Amino acid sequence: AVQDQGHQPGGPRLRRSSDDEHGRGLLLVDAMSSAWGSHDAGDASGRIVWAELPCDAEQLPGTEQPC
Repeated sequence: AVQDQGHQPGGPRLRRSSDDEHGRGLLLVDAMSSAWGSHDAGDASGRIVWAELPCDAEQLPGTEQPC
């Protein structure tokens, strides 16, 4: 999980502008994950963003178990 310490109103949102030099974090999370979401951190310090990353056991040397 990644904790966002920002205090902006509303939930996180994807920004699709390719010219911006900031705001690309969720685009990376969206591209790399099979699912993601967010919820309030609970102590007014921001939000928690979670992601499920796909994993192939064949890519992990020395592993016989699926991820």
